[in-house]
Amino acid sequence: MNDKTKDSSTLLGSSRRSFIKKSAVVAVAAATGPWIINSRVLAASREVKVLAWVDYVNQDMIDGFEKETNIKVNLTTFGSNDEAEQKTKASGGKGWDVIFPSVTNRANYEDPNAPGGIWLAPIDETRANLKAVIPSFLRDSIQLGAVYRGKRYLIPFDWGTEGITFNSKAVNLKDSEVSFGDLWRPEVKGKVAFRQKSVIMGTG
Repeated sequence: MNDKTKDSSTLLGSSRRSFIKKSAVVAVAAATGPWIINSRVLAASREVKVLAWVDYVNQDMIDGFEKETNIKVNLTTFGSNDEAEQKTKASGGKGWDVIFPSVTNRANYEDPNAPGGIWLAPIDETRANLKAVIPSFLRDSIQLGAVYRGKRYLIPFDWGTEGITFNSKAVNLKDSEVSFGDLWRPEVKGKVAFRQKSVIMGTG
């Protein structure tokens, strides 16, 4: 990712395009130097290396892709954005063709010494199956960080829910009554822990 070669190879060749279409893998894709593998190289290696959140790429997706393309998916997983960033930095940007960082963490992959000011390569939107993405998600991802200097580096892939856990002995609540508003109950003041981004978005 921070390799300073200026390889301008095609980022997504025909085989990789099929991978994106069939498994709906629309995450950040490879960067310059060792991260760019065009269709000829991919066909020769018969392997695509993916770094994804735990449980993001299901086995049935891998099985379907491998059966159709005869290209092996080499999957490495991570449990947090920090872990993903540490792994990619430790490898010097080598080792993966597709990665799945959170769209809001794109700035952490910027590098003033890298070509274009970022470790990652822009995604060729003409080769990604953007029709598989909910239009509002695709649009809103721009404001969240998917686009840098006019080029798209990330495409929404997955989203989920945010849960709330409480001690029923300390708070008189029924599961069906719980809401984010309960985080501001007087009796729980100083006893609440949450992820900052999630609780702000959930409350909004």
